[in-house]
Amino acid sequence: MTYQFEGIYNFHDLGGLKSSDGRNVKKGLLFQSGDISNATVQDIYYLKEVLGIKTIIDYRNEYEQNEKPSLKIQGVHTIHSHVSMPTLTLTELLQDYEASTHYFEAQNRMRIYREHLAKNNSYRPLIEVIRLKQVPLLQHCMLGRNRTGIGVFLLYLLLDVPLKTIVQTFLERQKNAIEQMPEWLKVMIRNLQGQKLETDMNYVNGDFLLVAYDEILNEFDTIENFFLKQFQIDKTERKAIQDFYLE
Repeated sequence: MTYQFEGIYNFHDLGGLKSSDGRNVKKGLLFQSGDISNATVQDIYYLKEVLGIKTIIDYRNEYEQNEKPSLKIQGVHTIHSHVSMPTLTLTELLQDYEASTHYFEAQNRMRIYREHLAKNNSYRPLIEVIRLKQVPLLQHCMLGRNRTGIGVFLLYLLLDVPLKTIVQTFLERQKNAIEQMPEWLKVMIRNLQGQKLETDMNYVNGDFLLVAYDEILNEFDTIENFFLKQFQIDKTERKAIQDFYLE
């Protein structure tokens, strides 16, 4: 389900997908989005009072957060879990064609997916929130596409959603994000006048997730071993987590 906000970009409910055992991921517990620092009063009301968000995980780096500080919503716990990425600010992206091109080029994004899932402590807070049931949860980064996309992929793997379903959903949401591009991104492309940049930004490929999945299997042999060794989640706990988040 996609919600329409006034100042929040690329917002989705992660619920509704079928797991391998035929159950559905519950709606209203897990959400993703792009940067929420431009949320309006109405957006904040909807997040807190309608969706009941209890936890927000912000994957943006300190440079991004300094430029556009995270929202402080009373009663909502915000966790800063910086995923290692190029240390670019929004201003740099708007002004530096070379930096922007490198940031969005497909090869670099492919590397991010390959390296930032199998071995990245930045996603431990996400798993801990899931363990402790501190939901509804919203996870976001600048665009809600790559760093957040990896977090979403991780959750779906934990809940045993089939890889084919995850990839299909990933592609749909990436395309949706492009169609609903925020104004600042349109300005950036317009100012930089870079055809390659626009092509790279709009490039969507399910191979991003397949590369990440293969990296997990290469390193841990199975998804079960991955969650056990990386997050200390054994089969019993994983089943308990699935029983809570699936219906």
